[in-house]
Amino acid sequence: MPMSDAIYIDDEVALRELGEKASCLPHLAADTEFLRERTYHARLCLVQLAGDGWIACVDPLSGMDLEPLWRCFDRVELTLHAARQDLEVLVGTSGRLPGRLFDTQIAAALCGFPAQIGYASLVKELLGVDLGKHQTRTDWSRRPLSTAQLEYAADDVRYLDDMRNMLTERLEELGRLEWARADSADLLDGALYMPAPHTAWQRLRGLARMDEKSAAAAAELAVWREEEALRADRPRQWILKDAVLLELAQRRPGDRQALADIRDMPAGLVRRAGDRLLRIIRDPASAPVVRRRPPSAADKALVAELADVVRGRAEELGIEPELLASRKELRQAVAGDAVLRALSGWRDEIVGRELRELLEDQSPGESSTAASSRP
Repeated sequence: MPMSDAIYIDDEVALRELGEKASCLPHLAADTEFLRERTYHARLCLVQLAGDGWIACVDPLSGMDLEPLWRCFDRVELTLHAARQDLEVLVGTSGRLPGRLFDTQIAAALCGFPAQIGYASLVKELLGVDLGKHQTRTDWSRRPLSTAQLEYAADDVRYLDDMRNMLTERLEELGRLEWARADSADLLDGALYMPAPHTAWQRLRGLARMDEKSAAAAAELAVWREEEALRADRPRQWILKDAVLLELAQRRPGDRQALADIRDMPAGLVRRAGDRLLRIIRDPASAPVVRRRPPSAADKALVAELADVVRGRAEELGIEPELLASRKELRQAVAGDAVLRALSGWRDEIVGRELRELLEDQSPGESSTAASSRP
């Protein structure tokens, strides 16, 4: 076992003892290391924990039963920084989310720090400690782990409890602690981490510039690719690169030879799924909504007006506007694609009334943003 001030846990007896000890704490600092370059689902490689003066690195690749860890996470409030990716990995591994969460990135943003401030930057700002970046590209799946790797991993939880305490004090002074708790709790919605192949087309760029049938074909190809990536547990770009997918949709080859002639088209994919691809290209009958007319001048003006309101309230609070509502969220609300999160919870109390009045003043037929799809 590598030497480090962190306890290295790779057997079930030690893990049970750790779980019992950690479950007695009011909150527990946590972080994960994972690998996803070669798979669709991230592979959990290490779980770091800190509490009551100790640090532990739990090795999920050791083959031990991790149930004591998951039971501990059910009972204790976890402190994580920028928790969403960690939660995705945890729920993908264990099938469940922790019971309670406090996200220090969310807390810091509500104290006036940049909305996406990283862990190392926040440690520097609050504690004056410079953290090294020498292990940021490491392969966490390789064993044994070196002392340097364990020290780097331990540092990712070493300062979380101190920062939590400092941020909690500031938030209490500002009257915003419940805001941070509410936004942290929102990350415990299991729907956030469920694969959604039917929305995969939304990641593609350039659909609006295609003709209707090409855009529909690209959308359905994206859905098919996502389902294939899920089934094979491989990155979607390993199945079919975006550039190739878009060229397929635009050229719409009519037979296997024409399909194989597409530049960078994987020969194995043509053999294995060529007929399926040709059917999608020929008749993308189940393609989702993909095409939208550009927003009208009235739409743009309304988005700008909403953004001005958001910016003004954010300046008064000393926070970044995106914490109340991002420009993307405002555009989606004007297009009728989404309900603003600023119209619920603590945001509604801050800015909801003004935004609601502006949106309600928009006449039903005013927006020119529209969608079309095949039945």
